[in-house]
Formats: sequence, C-alpha cells, structure tokens
Amino acid sequence: MEPDPYITIYTDASQCEQTSAFAFWIKHEGESHTASGIFKERPRLVRTAEILCIANAIHHVCKRYV
Repeated sequence: MEPDPYITIYTDASQCEQTSAFAFWIKHEGESHTASGIFKERPRLVRTAEILCIANAIHHVCKRYV
C-alpha cells in the first residue's frame, strides 16, 4: 500500500494584552500529534501570531516526518 502523501494541520493562535499563545494539531497516516505553548516574544498583531503558529507547525512536521 502506498504511503499517504497528505498531512493535515490545524492551527490557532490567540492574543491578549499580556501574552500570546499558539496550538496546532497534525495528522498523518493515522498518527496525530498536538502541541501548544506561549510565544517567547509577544507578536504585535494577532495575524502575526497566526503566521508564527503556522510556521511552528510546519517546523514540527519537518522535524517529525521529513
């Protein structure tokens, strides 16, 4: 059976006055992984936090599956 070429990634980031956090969920070939945390430096804009969350998830995928 051919390996599944697809990886599903869901991401979310949130931000308030004091802190900014992220979470992501990754699924590939029946295996899933989640991670969450607080950004070391608070992004100025919530859209920047969302982009950083996506980057964190892609970095995790590269470390785990590539």
